[in-house]
Amino acid sequence: MIGFVTLVVALVVIIIWSFHGALLRSAANQWVVSSRLERADAIVVLGGGLAVRPAAAIELYKEGYSPLILVARASADGGREASFARDILLRGGVPSNAIGDIEFTLHSTYGETLGALNYVESHRAKSLIIPTEIFSTRRVRWIFERRLAPAGVRIMIKPITPRSYGIDDWWRKGAGVKDFLREVAKLVYYRLVY
Repeated sequence: MIGFVTLVVALVVIIIWSFHGALLRSAANQWVVSSRLERADAIVVLGGGLAVRPAAAIELYKEGYSPLILVARASADGGREASFARDILLRGGVPSNAIGDIEFTLHSTYGETLGALNYVESHRAKSLIIPTEIFSTRRVRWIFERRLAPAGVRIMIKPITPRSYGIDDWWRKGAGVKDFLREVAKLVYYRLVY
């Protein structure tokens, strides 16, 4: 009997190992959310991700998805990170009059959501595009829709593939595994707290 159980366990392990790439790729594809993009009132550059978020916003701006890019400006750092993002946008060819700010105090995606809500209410915006890294797409969409959809705002998410890994190899890279696990934990936290 023990030999049969050992054989079954070994076969299961072999099968999982043989197909682990396909399984993990499928898991990532199910996790990442993406919206069909349409013209929007603004593109939002969230804090963090300076290596990829401003560049994605520049591309969306140049493709004509919006005449305005909003940069999340945290009071916690005196707007220092937002200034870096703004400089990247300017160097990428976005005119200064096409860049605005979303002011927020609580240094988190939730805080940025509240800042965006204040912005859309005061500027009567009805649609936003948010470029964010592949694994944060689900959480970002959830919290923005939770807070802004009741105000009639359509949220569109544009996934950005990080430079160091992608959907097809994220489990082979330390940064990919770390980012995926961190985003799973963050989504659970956000759903429990917000």
